[in-house]
Amino acid sequence: MGMIIMVKLYEESTDSFTLSFGGNNEIDAMLLASTMNDLVNILQQITYEIEPESFIKLTVTSFRPGSFNIDIKAIVNYFKNLLNKDNVEMASKSLGILLACFQIKKHLKGDKPKSVEYKEDKSVITNSAGEQLIEDKRCAEIYFKNNKIDKNITNIFNVMVHCGDRDNLTIIHNNKNNVIAIHKDEFQDMATEIVKPEDNIEKTLTNTIETNLLLKKPDLLGNSKWGFIFDKSIEATIKDEQWLHKVHTGKIKLYAGVKIPVKLLIECDYDEFMNPISTRYTVLEVTGDIIEPDEQQELQ
Repeated sequence: MGMIIMVKLYEESTDSFTLSFGGNNEIDAMLLASTMNDLVNILQQITYEIEPESFIKLTVTSFRPGSFNIDIKAIVNYFKNLLNKDNVEMASKSLGILLACFQIKKHLKGDKPKSVEYKEDKSVITNSAGEQLIEDKRCAEIYFKNNKIDKNITNIFNVMVHCGDRDNLTIIHNNKNNVIAIHKDEFQDMATEIVKPEDNIEKTLTNTIETNLLLKKPDLLGNSKWGFIFDKSIEATIKDEQWLHKVHTGKIKLYAGVKIPVKLLIECDYDEFMNPISTRYTVLEVTGDIIEPDEQQELQ
């Protein structure tokens, strides 16, 4: 009998947070189930924005008395070849963005922002009352570009309003160094949808460049998007049918780590404040031969 070797394809990043429902020690089952489901959906969206090749799951580690408190572990799995400091801390980063998204929605008080400005690595969000909130730029970009996050937060508080027996909802992260508390008089504002897909795109700008893309994940058989590194992880559609045919028939050999010289179309959608909200990448043409890793060092 041959030997079976198990290969671990994923690494894990873990972190914990506490979810506290102010009020009784007991909780409505529908409220608990829907809140957990929406939190998982939000964190999946956030994790995908950080690294498309990762996925997240939540496990409940304990229930504690005093209102209704749940300790939860977030576990992010990512490919071993994506191992770096940022990915090791991906769970903590995802939870930090989660709390920031709740903070942004709380700040907006049920209305669209008056303005959103990005200054270096920070965002300045002005609500309809003229009050300003300064948040990490990446957090604001993720919240405003993805209406699914706003919609899931809205869902949580729609159920909170319907149940009517909770005093607050508090999320505690990083040993109480990062806390967001939403009180009962804020539930209705939090239950108002703010980011709507039809409102997002105000203008689209395009640019075509020639560059060398570092290959991360090819599609050697089908026509799905390919994964590349282009200052960050991106997914791109390949439109060079002749080159794709050579790849699919084995005439061109590829593996992660090579660079591909391409003509790349970049399409960026902007909101009404001219802040980028989404970007699409298309490889129009492969312009040269594959660059092997040893050749890349010679070119540097």
